Amino acid sequence: MIKIGLGKKISAIQTTISKTFKYTSAENKSIELREFGSFDVKGAVLIEGFPSGQTSIATAAGYIVEQLELPLIGDVISDAFPPVCLIENYTPQSGIRIYGNNKIVVFSSEYELKDPGLSHQMVNAVFEFAERHECKSVVSLEAIPMDEKKKRLISGEDVDDIETPIHPPSREELLKLLTSVEEPTKEDDSIYFVTNNQELADTLVKFGHFPIKENIVLTGISALVLSRAPYTSLTVTGLFAPVSLRHELLSTRPIITIIHAIDKLVGEELFIKTDKLEKTGAAIRNKLNEVLEKQRETKEPYNPMFL
Repeated sequence: MIKIGLGKKISAIQTTISKTFKYTSAENKSIELREFGSFDVKGAVLIEGFPSGQTSIATAAGYIVEQLELPLIGDVISDAFPPVCLIENYTPQSGIRIYGNNKIVVFSSEYELKDPGLSHQMVNAVFEFAERHECKSVVSLEAIPMDEKKKRLISGEDVDDIETPIHPPSREELLKLLTSVEEPTKEDDSIYFVTNNQELADTLVKFGHFPIKENIVLTGISALVLSRAPYTSLTVTGLFAPVSLRHELLSTRPIITIIHAIDKLVGEELFIKTDKLEKTGAAIRNKLNEVLEKQRETKEPYNPMFL
């Protein structure tokens, strides 16, 4: 029997808490942001990667942490949070963690914050962290269901000539979609955005992304982050990955699109690799294809729970 780990450190890493910052809501619920050791993130882009609703876009934040091997520089704790612990590199860690270097900082969470008071205090903590460490911008990640009608609505165009489908796609339509997928187009690599920085807006448009004018309602952490954009000297940006039916099922394309946009936002020298996500997307596509083919043969109803 091979004893894995012999000759290398496999016990929990001891963490030194250097600073703590407490934030209390009107309901007297508190969160505490803890910073570990010493670090310099001046000029970094801060990514808010909190989960929101049913979308998996927050996975992008964790993927960036993994690919860039960002060190853990802090966390956020509260007795009002769900009792969640992540074990990483042999070490138990809090459900909400802060990673970063001199280019990028990521707030990553294992759960969605739904309490309004805690959400407000979390955003206070994010912005004070960014200001305290002189980060150059705060970026929020979101996904939005997208079709031709939605594209026109958020750009302020007329939509009277577009009919809205009244039923979900059939099994046959899904199979046709999967077996006739074309190579990603330039538009597939585009996202939507809102920002309080005109120079950044021009840059994002230059890279083929689209500004949001209106007809978007947000909730949760992203809503609170973006609502501060008109009232802060920090550059605040929301990046929205368009999610079509195909993307909802295959899941990785919106994440890849967001990561590519962040790459450009931080600097072209960063180059976050997305090959693992591409392979995952292909694997999910193949699995879904198998399930739908089997159901067509057995006449079983389509049910995404089979995945």
